[in-house]
Amino acid sequence: MHILRSHLCRTMLSMVLCVLAPSTFAQWSRTAGPEGGYAEALLATQDYVLVGLEDGGVYRSTDLGATWHYASVGLTAEGAGGNCFAVLGPYVFVGSDRGVSRSTDQGRTWTAANVGFPPYGTSVSSFATIGSALFLGSPWYGVYVSYDSGATWIKKSSGLTDTTVMSLITDAGLLYAGTNGSGVFISSDNGGSWQPAGAGLGAGNAQRVYNLVSAGGTVVAGTRAGAYRSTDKGATWTVAATGMTSRDVSALGVHGTDFIAGTYGAGVYRSTNGGIDWSPSSNGWTDGNVRGFASAGGVLFAGNYGKAVVYTSTDNGSDWTASGSGITSKTICALWSTGSNVIAGTSDGLNVSTDGGASWGSDAHFLNTTMYGFASLGNRIYAATGGKGVFASTDQGASWFDANGNFPVSGWVPVYSVAADSPYVYIGAGAGVYRSSDNGSTWEPAKNGMTDSVAYAMCAANGTLFAGTSTLMYVSTNHGTTWSASTNGLRSYKVLSIVSVDGAVLAAYAFGGNPTVYKTTDNGQSWYPVSQGLATYSTTIQTLCVDGHNVFGGTSANGVWLSTDTGENWADISNGLSGPGLDVAALTAAGGYLYAGMERGGVWKRPLSEMIVSVNGRGQPSLATEFRLEQNYPNPFNPKTVISGQWTADSRIRLVVYDILGRELAVLADGKYPAGKFTFTLDGTHLSSGVYLCRLTAGAHSAVMKMLLLR
Repeated sequence: MHILRSHLCRTMLSMVLCVLAPSTFAQWSRTAGPEGGYAEALLATQDYVLVGLEDGGVYRSTDLGATWHYASVGLTAEGAGGNCFAVLGPYVFVGSDRGVSRSTDQGRTWTAANVGFPPYGTSVSSFATIGSALFLGSPWYGVYVSYDSGATWIKKSSGLTDTTVMSLITDAGLLYAGTNGSGVFISSDNGGSWQPAGAGLGAGNAQRVYNLVSAGGTVVAGTRAGAYRSTDKGATWTVAATGMTSRDVSALGVHGTDFIAGTYGAGVYRSTNGGIDWSPSSNGWTDGNVRGFASAGGVLFAGNYGKAVVYTSTDNGSDWTASGSGITSKTICALWSTGSNVIAGTSDGLNVSTDGGASWGSDAHFLNTTMYGFASLGNRIYAATGGKGVFASTDQGASWFDANGNFPVSGWVPVYSVAADSPYVYIGAGAGVYRSSDNGSTWEPAKNGMTDSVAYAMCAANGTLFAGTSTLMYVSTNHGTTWSASTNGLRSYKVLSIVSVDGAVLAAYAFGGNPTVYKTTDNGQSWYPVSQGLATYSTTIQTLCVDGHNVFGGTSANGVWLSTDTGENWADISNGLSGPGLDVAALTAAGGYLYAGMERGGVWKRPLSEMIVSVNGRGQPSLATEFRLEQNYPNPFNPKTVISGQWTADSRIRLVVYDILGRELAVLADGKYPAGKFTFTLDGTHLSSGVYLCRLTAGAHSAVMKMLLLR
């Protein structure tokens, strides 16, 4: 479970600016893949089934898992996947790394339900119900309860000396909480007070109780050291893992009278005698990292941490069938285009689409392999992989062959980047930079002068080769024979992406805040920051892509941005991107579309013509006929809203948000802008409910409007 990851701090407000094309609010759309993802939780009813993806939102099926549809409207925050589900009356609840969300339409749409729960970003690991009370477990803050269907929450952790709660269940009037280091706690008064469970749980990893389940008077605890069972309401526990080859129990469920256990790497086990003995039950699985179970309509569902997101069984777990059609929450690491083909490198393989993303094929060479990058030289495309070295394709990605030559791929040497500059192909590997002049038949080290030789990004431009490492930028003017550090104007941080456009070179850096992009016009002799227009803190560009004169930047959690002037100014073009998991990890342009590969979100696309108005080959904002500040939309809002404005002459623009007392909260724009129509997105995640004022000033013109935030 990914709920213990750390999160970047967020500022109270963030601003994004968008250049609009004349055809109003065009939007991004999801492609049909690549299919896959990482299941965290399942909920099954007679009418529908929900699967929660790690950082990838929720998918819904109404045909017992035969097909799935994206069901994450309202789950807009980064980290809003699905760690757990609950049903209480007419409501469905999902817990994520961003708190609690509630649905009144059987999981189709969601709204936040975090009043009284700790700050934004707090993970929810589990739910349990007693009557009309809904309990949640948090791996940071213990146990909370809601008596009003999730409208408000109250802490219930008295006596809970370990608040890293990973699992909750109710059984025979008792509430059980499994922790990440102190075993099981039990409450007999609906969470009013807690006491440690009785003896029998082992030490060390046996105290890390990630799963709890009960049936027939038996409670089974899944730990990192096997399964344990109690038949006396937690007073004593005994080992219950006979027959399991893996002691790392990652999921537990009940189907009929049987207990079902999922493991990391060893698949599914079933017990027909109350958890005393277990037998393998994984026929049909191609990989076995099991994350959750649910049962309905005679069908047993299992969530998987692999290519097949969901498996189903209709014979009590004896046989399984992959059942994840339509789930497109795979992690995209790299994108490349050749002609109209789009190649997606993912965290577990390579997929190619020849029809604009309507369908995606996979290549068996890269099963369970992370793809880090692509480059082309002549008619060859080269792919950099994690652990399998370098591969090449001469048919636009339809088939691939080994291009490692004498490169030392044994011992898992990852290749993080690849670049080409005739006659050489270069790779940035864990063993340093290598080059080949014979299409990958032989490779030689090319890292002389590098003290930090792991190149995470490379680019060849203007007769100079650029390589970015975890701390420095290096340049070579002799095809990688020797290197020198390029530090004038740069910070010492990891380089994520390097591109060349119109004689300039841009580099994206991995640190919070602005600037995140640096530019050189003298082949690396000096650099200067270019981030005008980007939000002031959380818009970290982590991937760059060039199409003609235009540069596109993919950010961590703030969508896609565009620069039409070699990086000097940036505009937000994220209209239509929605849902969780939208860290933009890769970009490419093909067939008139810009494609964006997401962290836990698959591939999206948008027509280039809808983002750029072509005037003499350069993008310009659409024309404005009057000064105007539009009413924000939506209004009321929670937590984001779009503010639109226009002005008819190049002006000094200020857009400021105030509270009702007139105190300045944030300056969303302050500088000279060209005439045109622009939009700004206000993220009020950390604001409380209430009325706020927005003032737009353009030269001698000024306008004010009211906005209402409702939690």
